[in-house]
Amino acid sequence: MISRSDLPQLNATVLIKNNIPYEYLKVTPSSIKPIQRDRLPFDDNRYIKIIRDTYNPLIVDKDFNLIDGHHRYDIIRRMEPEMTSVRVLQLGMSYQEVINHFKNNS
Repeated sequence: MISRSDLPQLNATVLIKNNIPYEYLKVTPSSIKPIQRDRLPFDDNRYIKIIRDTYNPLIVDKDFNLIDGHHRYDIIRRMEPEMTSVRVLQLGMSYQEVINHFKNNS
């Protein structure tokens, strides 16, 4: 598992700005593998009601390791079996390549 501080904060805008190609997919929550060991305190009960259609896609690597969106992922897993698919942006590289890219370009 990786520390939260080692993972970049990503979204589509950041990916485009850094010329990192991605593909938009819908996948099952169970296909995603969280890799972040720590979480900031967060009251996810408060967000379950609003997350159904309003969440930003999760960012996953080529092997569906979760890079960004661990809180959203935790909420989505709590909403199963109601949530049968999750919106993701899948990158064509590993999470380690992503970490190295942002360390070298920051």
